[in-house]
Amino acid sequence: MQTLRKLAATIAQQTALQKLTETYEDMAVFNMQQIRQQVLDSRQFLEGVSEIYHAAKTAYLAQIPATLSRRALDSELTFILRNRKTVVVLISGNEPLLGNILLETYKVFLELLRNIGAEVVVCGRIGRYLATHARPALAFAYFDIDDYKIDGQQVDKIVNLISQFSKILVVYPRFDSVLVQVPQIDDVSGGVSLEQAAVSGRKYYFEPSAFAVMSYFEGQIIKILFEQKLLEAMLARFSARLTVMD
Repeated sequence: MQTLRKLAATIAQQTALQKLTETYEDMAVFNMQQIRQQVLDSRQFLEGVSEIYHAAKTAYLAQIPATLSRRALDSELTFILRNRKTVVVLISGNEPLLGNILLETYKVFLELLRNIGAEVVVCGRIGRYLATHARPALAFAYFDIDDYKIDGQQVDKIVNLISQFSKILVVYPRFDSVLVQVPQIDDVSGGVSLEQAAVSGRKYYFEPSAFAVMSYFEGQIIKILFEQKLLEAMLARFSARLTVMD
């Protein structure tokens, strides 16, 4: 039977744990409120931009003459085809107390890798830990990310690498509601191949030229879309922590 002293010590410990949990919960609420509207507003806008990017890329590829030689075609499409490879990027996080969302996202990431041949990029220490202990072993490039803000230098390093690939798939936790966060896979590279574009029925006029429009898109859009995925993952982590602490 516990003595009064032991009971008092136990109560003190539980009270301290309660206060610590409430502090973490309050921090999660504050951080979530800071970026929630920004993420949701930019999500809607960038989904529209991504659709335009896809349509423009499809139209551009479809209008390239089928009579071009392989060398001429490669020259025309250098800025789109790049290294002709696919990369899968996992966005995780650095800190625990997030429930199962990062593990569920990692499972989706592994399932995607089983179905396609791709290079791998991992962002965040939790993702690095999981990927390092994967069986069979994974070869991957690793980048640090900040849990609480978007660091321009970190983003530039990641984008400089992934921009070399023809297809860029990003796996990340997405915010649906305060109580619901789900793994998501998005293509931030336009999501269309030369073969798919060839059967497209839509045609567009480009001003000043198709090449100029697509060169601009390819130079700007990947970084913008990737930063949005980082913000989405950040919001999902704050929401997951709020739920766990509650």
